[in-house]
Amino acid sequence: MRRLSLLLCGVVVACGSRTGLGVGTRDAAVPADASADAAKDAAEDAAEDAGLDAAPDVEPPPVVCPPAPTPVLLASGIKPTYDWQLAVDATSVYMADDQQITRFPRCGPGPKQTLTGVEPNSGRVLVDAGTVYFLDIVLGGSVRTVPTGGGLVTTLATAPKALQPEDLIKVGDTLFYLLVGGSGSGVSSVPAGGGASVFVGPAGGVAVAADVDSVYFIANTGGSKWALQSRPRTGGVATYLADSSNVGAIAVDDTTVYFTGWGGQPGSVSSVPKKGGPVTALSTNDSFPVYMLLDPPYLYWVNEGQAVKRVLETGGTPEVLVSGNIAGIALDATSLYYSISGGTQGNGLLYRVDK
Repeated sequence: MRRLSLLLCGVVVACGSRTGLGVGTRDAAVPADASADAAKDAAEDAAEDAGLDAAPDVEPPPVVCPPAPTPVLLASGIKPTYDWQLAVDATSVYMADDQQITRFPRCGPGPKQTLTGVEPNSGRVLVDAGTVYFLDIVLGGSVRTVPTGGGLVTTLATAPKALQPEDLIKVGDTLFYLLVGGSGSGVSSVPAGGGASVFVGPAGGVAVAADVDSVYFIANTGGSKWALQSRPRTGGVATYLADSSNVGAIAVDDTTVYFTGWGGQPGSVSSVPKKGGPVTALSTNDSFPVYMLLDPPYLYWVNEGQAVKRVLETGGTPEVLVSGNIAGIALDATSLYYSISGGTQGNGLLYRVDK
């Protein structure tokens, strides 16, 4: 199975010029002259002081969930915040819940674990190799991490005061993130393990996707015209792929770019070859299609926040899988995970169901 490509959608902005970002910092620093063992001990002590479990030394073995032909309730009384992307690993589901990064058992209901202190603008959650990656979605916000077992929150990159992190993906050992807000909007990258940020190029919209060679984004091409474009992930000249609206979702596989948009109603889900070519309509008359996930042979998305839909990558009749006030979705090999917002009253829900 090819790697899942995740994409989210939100506020519309224009592209701009180059922007530099700060080098990553650790929020609770360990003395520079500490040995590796002492640094680990200091991190565990700090986590314990904060009331959090230290990160595990190794990832736990995968948990095999029983079939879920009908939705299984994993959690209730939650408050999804900036939640449009859930994350899932071998044992748990991760999300921004009530302004904190929280993990829940993957197979069925059980106690949740809060991994961070209050992160009032947290969202766009990813998980990989024992680390949760997320954004502080605010002007001057940041790209941040926390171990899956809880512990120190680390800041990898910080946006200028006039720009806001909007989307986040991970390809290999590199994170790509989109900054929005006006002049300086664009795609940057930072090593997942920490290091200097690199500006890849200007971009607009609210979405970014990437593969081993390129990044994919929406850009303004003059006036009210927008286009889906690609650029080498190390920077360079952008390549036009297809006309698009200035909002939408993007996902990629080995040969194809998938994207959504609505320059006015109705919206659509489409595909185009990575090297350019004819655009194929996969779903039309679709109301505000967002939160797109690619899991061959299907493409999944959320329709105006009210239903999870899917269609074959090659086209066909889209089908509705679940309905509700959808706040976020994730996929693994067997299941669809989705959260339902209950507003700010703490009556949101988290479910798992067979794909």
